[in-house]
Amino acid sequence: MRAICRLSPAIGEFLADLEKVEQRAAGTVKAYAGDLKAFEAVVIAESANKVVAFTRDTVRLFFRKQADKGLATETLLRRRSALSEFAKWCIRQKLLLDNPWWRRPALDGHSAPRLLDLPGQ
Repeated sequence: MRAICRLSPAIGEFLADLEKVEQRAAGTVKAYAGDLKAFEAVVIAESANKVVAFTRDTVRLFFRKQADKGLATETLLRRRSALSEFAKWCIRQKLLLDNPWWRRPALDGHSAPRLLDLPGQ
């Protein structure tokens, strides 16, 4: 695993790679930055500012909190995309061993509630 352990710098590097290496549109990078900042706030509040806190349970908690805010389905889908891309980047960078999105449920009208249910609730 790489030396980066904190989530904040990892997100910063990911966004820089999106812009410079992958040459994503500025609007995409800006939207992903906001999405990942929201995710980071939940991770820090619930556990720690560490990449290893990027787990399936944390992702589920994040989406539950986002849905509780009444965000539009399109926003939730974009946030799912941002987190999915960030997870793939973390694996390529050897920051994570397992992808938290492995076997991820779809966020369509039929399966979204299952994604948002936390274990034991």
